Order: sequence, then structure tokens, then C-alpha cells
Amino acid sequence: MREGAYGRLNPSGNGTSANPPVAIAAGASEAIACAVPGAILADNPNVVATPRTALDAGLVLGYARVTANNVVTVFLFNGTAAPITPAAAITFDVQCQPRGE
Repeated sequence: MREGAYGRLNPSGNGTSANPPVAIAAGASEAIACAVPGAILADNPNVVATPRTALDAGLVLGYARVTANNVVTVFLFNGTAAPITPAAAITFDVQCQPRGE
């Protein structure tokens, strides 16, 4: 059994960057691809991404999935009629676990 991959990510693609968040257009989604060591695409794993703080009003966490080895992409959706620029970098805790384990 392979252990699940654990990692932190924010819109800049790593857990330590202080880059300002990116504006998400009205009715649009934003794909945030970030490094998560140990995430394996061929495993088609279950992925859980949990924000450490509340998302800005109007932002919805759509889903997260492994898009390449060691890369998890989190998809945010702006359900409002105006662009949203998050007030701060969004940090997620991410866990990947191969299906059936």
C-alpha cells in the first residue's frame, strides 16, 4: 500500500510564496496547479483539498484532482456577477489516496 500524499498549496503553486492572489472573472473558474510530492496520476486517487480559512464570498471550491505526477490542480469557481480577487493567498491542505485503499 502506498501512503497518501500530503501537501500545502496556494495560488502561486507552492506553500511558501507570498504572491498576491489572481482575480477570478465573473462566472469563471480558475485552475490552480500546485506541487504535491507523492501524488501519482496513474493511481487516479481520491483527492481532498480543504482551505485553511474561509473562501471569499462568492468563491466555490469546485473540485481537485491529480493532473500530473506530483501535481494537484484545485478548481475554484466565481459564482458572482463581478470579478473576485481573494483578499489573501488561499492555502489548502491536500490529501491524495489511491482508490481502493
